[in-house]
Amino acid sequence: MASAMLKPASVKFVETLMQNRHMDIELEEIVLAPTSPLVGQSLRQTQIRTEAGITVVAIIRGDDVIINPGADEVLQAGDQMIVLGQRSSLPRLEELAGNRRAVT
Repeated sequence: MASAMLKPASVKFVETLMQNRHMDIELEEIVLAPTSPLVGQSLRQTQIRTEAGITVVAIIRGDDVIINPGADEVLQAGDQMIVLGQRSSLPRLEELAGNRRAVT
């Protein structure tokens, strides 16, 4: 509630992302499986942003939250990535992460 009063544009932006299904942008949670080829690579090496246009907003690693991780952050098995990107790009990232997602 306080965020809505102090940062109304930010709150409206997130609400729009979550509610507007006509936009091709989605905020998603993707967990890295131990078998993922992304494990052990830095975000720079994965080229998630440059190749797929997906931004890693945060990484949840156990009890730690890494907000706006740098390009040199190395991904680990079990990392929960919070990503923002085009809906059409997300299934490929989920596949690389070792997850299967039904294409909708």
